[in-house]
This record gives sequence, C-alpha cells and structure tokens, in this order.
Amino acid sequence: MLEPKRLHSSPRPSSHVLTQPRSLIDSRTQFHMLNHLRSNYMENETSFVASLLVAGLRFPIASTVLGAGWIVSRILYAVGYTNPNKENGKGRLIGLPFWLFQLGLYGLVGYSGVKMLQ
Repeated sequence: MLEPKRLHSSPRPSSHVLTQPRSLIDSRTQFHMLNHLRSNYMENETSFVASLLVAGLRFPIASTVLGAGWIVSRILYAVGYTNPNKENGKGRLIGLPFWLFQLGLYGLVGYSGVKMLQ
C-alpha cells in the first residue's frame, strides 16, 4: 500500500488535519477528513446494526427510539465535523450523544442475554 503512494509521490495523510486553520484546508485535506468520517461511521455501524437487531427482538419500541436517536446523532456528527465555521473539528461534538444511544443498545442486548440464561 505504501509503495504505490511513494511511486506516485502521494503524501501520507496527516492524522492531525484539523490543526490547520480552515482557510488553509485544500481539497486533499477535505478528502482525508471525509474519509476519516466514513471510517469512523463504518467502525460503529456494524456493532450498532447487530445490537439493534438483537435488542429489537425483546425491546422493539426502546430499540426503535435508540436507533432513531443514533441515526440523528450520526448525521449531526457528520455535519458538525465538516462544518467550516468550527475550528479543529469541534462541530462534531454536537453529535457525540450517538455513544449514549449505542451504549443503551448494548445494555439492552446484555440484559436480553442475561434473561435468556435464566
């Protein structure tokens, strides 16, 4: 993976792209920001969908509410992360409650598992 990047003189992506002032962010940096956002989403989506399915078998209403909250929070996270008016990606903080919804689903899955063993 790194060898083709060296051959084409493509620089390694900076893990600190948000430390630059927004006025200096070019299209390559914008691409890396969007790619980071997509990667973060994909990491969380798998466990979210699985827990939503399992928790929904026993708690359909609660799972629906938690799932809808997770989706809205992820949209706010994405919009805030790419907001050019917020420095250092601070706009993403508005969407951080998605963790609460995700942890709520994990709790329902754990509770369901314990009840199945009894």
